[in-house]
Amino acid sequence: MLLALALIGLVLGVVIISAFSNAEPLLRGCALGAIGWLAWWLISGYRQAHFPLWKDLLAIVALFVAGVGAGNSDGSLGVLYAALYLRTFYATPEGSVGVAFGFIVANLSALALVAGRQHAWPSLANAFTGVLGLAMAAVVIQVLRGVLERRQLAQHRETSMRRAAIELLGAGSTRAVYRAARRMATELAADAGPVQLSLTVRDGLKVQVTFSDRSTDGPVQQLEIEAGSLSMPVLEVLLGMRPPQEAFSNLPALRQALHIGPALPHLQVLPLLTGGQPSGSFSLASAGRLQRDQQELLEILADECSLALSRAALSEDLRRSEGRFRSLVQNSSDLILAIGADGQLSYVSPSGEALLGERRRESEEHEPFTPADLLHPTDLEHFSAALEETQAQRGRVRSVECRLRQHDGGWRNFELFLTNLLHDPYVGAVVVNGRDITERRALEDQLRHQALHDPLTGLANRALLRDRLEHALRTRHDGRSVLGLLSVDLDNFKAINDSYGHASGDAVLLEVTRRISECLRPADTFARLGGDEFAVLIEKVSGR
Repeated sequence: MLLALALIGLVLGVVIISAFSNAEPLLRGCALGAIGWLAWWLISGYRQAHFPLWKDLLAIVALFVAGVGAGNSDGSLGVLYAALYLRTFYATPEGSVGVAFGFIVANLSALALVAGRQHAWPSLANAFTGVLGLAMAAVVIQVLRGVLERRQLAQHRETSMRRAAIELLGAGSTRAVYRAARRMATELAADAGPVQLSLTVRDGLKVQVTFSDRSTDGPVQQLEIEAGSLSMPVLEVLLGMRPPQEAFSNLPALRQALHIGPALPHLQVLPLLTGGQPSGSFSLASAGRLQRDQQELLEILADECSLALSRAALSEDLRRSEGRFRSLVQNSSDLILAIGADGQLSYVSPSGEALLGERRRESEEHEPFTPADLLHPTDLEHFSAALEETQAQRGRVRSVECRLRQHDGGWRNFELFLTNLLHDPYVGAVVVNGRDITERRALEDQLRHQALHDPLTGLANRALLRDRLEHALRTRHDGRSVLGLLSVDLDNFKAINDSYGHASGDAVLLEVTRRISECLRPADTFARLGGDEFAVLIEKVSGR
């Protein structure tokens, strides 16, 4: 707006000189050229937002030339003062006074030269009437300039605070929080000279100090100081429990702990609060003293850093917890499955991947992967019933034993525990924890076999024979079915052991077992009672 006003004034000056000047044509041409130079001076200064001193001096000379070329148009040439308004906007108050004084002197000198001695004083008197208005306009422009500069500074600081808040929101570590806060603090205290920021947080029995040199892009350093090595006043200031003014006598030790040099004499320490309790400090050392508004913005920045450090600590704990859980799951030998509400497997642990092998990936390429792809056909119905019962009640846990197929086609026995977590928003599935019990089941079967069978012949022993005999008696309902119990004894078996040894005796027992077994039915029970005594239980005999 000021540039347009100044250019309009120059255009009016061209009209005045061209239409009303009584000066020589050569002087009028020089005056028009001077006005053209003034226009270039204004436009170039506006683009660069800077007016060099040599251009200002040439502008004063150009104004004098324009005044001489205006001839007797003394009062009307004051419109060229509009150029001073734009120049005043880009100058300090002292510079504005100097340029305005130069403009007035140039214009008055031109008027005095053109009017002559007898008409000089009236012309000068008319010119002086505009000096007061010019001075007042310059003051108003300076006030406007100050207001606009403060507004631009406030907008810049607001933008910087918003950007710093966004960076602090995404900061996941103390170093990231420090970098964002350092950039913001450097911008806020730009007019206070070099600054140095330090963040101090408590870490158990140690104090962690994060700092860097006075360069904004300098490397971030972190040092840990034993709390016991610091005096109590310094420790309380570092932890935000007391202001640094109360520890003035310990200020050198405080500056040493924060690694602040003597070139930055002004120190401001603000507490960092976590849950309303001090947990550290936000320290800013500067070469110059900070203004009141800068201190208020630093207090806001310290609060943002407190929140960011709290979020970073929570994020770090969450990452550690997730990493610990992931490591435990990935290195667990137990099988972990997640079955969604649609009956499909939404998660399979790495141990399950090793169990399933390539079959799961091949199945995923064509159709969804379900528990039916894992379970033995005879166990599927039993597992499905347990799954339905688990889904019907929140938080319910059921256990079931099933056989799961391996990638090589074999079967393994698993004890499965089903937990209903469909209501959990982070899981939304029935979690199946499985333990491979194949070896345990085989050992149990082996022990059970050894407890009920003869170790030499593999026949049923006395306990198993008694159990089957009791069972046969309980299930015998009709009088036509007859049970038969045969007792078999080998004569002179002791003589074989004594004459040929126990190995030969064992061979005889095995041969007897083989021959008698060939004569029996599959449903009959052949048992060894001990030594050379045998018994045969025959069920469902139709006659005596």
